[in-house]
Amino acid sequence: MTTKKSVLSVGLQPQLINFADPAYAAFPGMTAEKVQGGLDKDIAALNALGYDANCASPILAKQPRL
Repeated sequence: MTTKKSVLSVGLQPQLINFADPAYAAFPGMTAEKVQGGLDKDIAALNALGYDANCASPILAKQPRL
């Protein structure tokens, strides 16, 4: 029996990031939906390679607005 190696991607929810902030000017047109789509695609690719991949976002008592 072969055991899959686990991968856990951890980070803030893209919906918490304010992409209108000047700090993100280097990424014009970036949205939370695009970031989430990229994360989902990466997790799917890892699973297709045989990993047990999951994405997790910590639940914070106070949600920061970045």
